[in-house]
Amino acid sequence: MIQKKNSGTGFYGYFTYSYTKSKFYSLIGGPQTSGFDFGNQMSAVAGYKTASLWSLSLKAKYADGRPYTPIDYESSLELNRGVYDMSKYQKEKLPFYLRFDTRLEKEFAFTNSSLALYLEVENLLNRTNLWSYSWIQMKRK
Repeated sequence: MIQKKNSGTGFYGYFTYSYTKSKFYSLIGGPQTSGFDFGNQMSAVAGYKTASLWSLSLKAKYADGRPYTPIDYESSLELNRGVYDMSKYQKEKLPFYLRFDTRLEKEFAFTNSSLALYLEVENLLNRTNLWSYSWIQMKRK
């Protein structure tokens, strides 16, 4: 992590990076990839604060895709419920996660307190970030 603290006015921000490998030992099959095996993750914030207590910032977040077990489509259709393809346990990866947010803030300082009002726009790219896939059971006619 690298950080430039907000010291009153001027530029501030931080950058963080982490890399994770997460496995567990299965009773049948030895070491298996965990659902928390994200790999690369990064986040950053960059902002500027004026002497009149206005600030504008941009936040970015990236993470490699999460592992998941795909659904066996044919078996799921036949049984009318989600059936995982256990031969591919945690072998697939979801798409990477990416988002950008921005924030405009005005701070009001009082004798014994302060008040911050802000306008925040999240997911500026309007990107759909997936956490998981699931099977939706359909009623048969």
